Amino acid sequence: MTKDIRALIASRDAGIAWTSHMALERAGNWRVVGVVDPRAKNAFHNYFETADVILIESEDLIWLLNHRSIETREDFKGSPLVVFLDQDDILEVVTRGERNWGLLLKQGFTILPVDRLTLAYNGYLVIAPTLVEYIRGDGLRLDIARNLSEIEISLLSLLGMAVSNRAIAERLGIPESRVKATARILARKLRLKNRTALAVFAIENETMITTMAEKYRNR
Repeated sequence: MTKDIRALIASRDAGIAWTSHMALERAGNWRVVGVVDPRAKNAFHNYFETADVILIESEDLIWLLNHRSIETREDFKGSPLVVFLDQDDILEVVTRGERNWGLLLKQGFTILPVDRLTLAYNGYLVIAPTLVEYIRGDGLRLDIARNLSEIEISLLSLLGMAVSNRAIAERLGIPESRVKATARILARKLRLKNRTALAVFAIENETMITTMAEKYRNR
């Protein structure tokens, strides 16, 4: 006989919590051990021994990582998560995630698909193949790049040309300290680790970034 998977639902959305609870109860091999507000202090502490997996929405997980990073990392250490992903949060979660986090794209279903949830629980990224290709092709980062400011796009373009910080400052007419600060902001926005990663991104997407920089200059 297959052992039930014991799930803790962590959601502030009563509708999502209820529909998830009902879908799991009907599935047969899942059992809900509780529903908690993920942003409440000590929300998870009483469930570590009774839950096999925590189901949480990406928005709440990002909030926890931003506001209670140390406690959250400690809480979820050794506790498998399945993250219900919004498409806009994919880069944020994937770049900050752990190996034992399963990922399930929330977009496209109104009732929790338990078969896909089971795959996510086993460590798979459950999203459409077309979206995988979009991610591989830097589609999500390019969407972010389209909303960058003039100075950010210009800086990104110059980084791709291997221009030094001092030379960038002279070309853009700004202090070198602002060049460094803007590069750090860009890295955060694009979910890239450092200046080198920004330069690689700019080189790989040179045509689009150069075109955007030229549009700003011609205004």
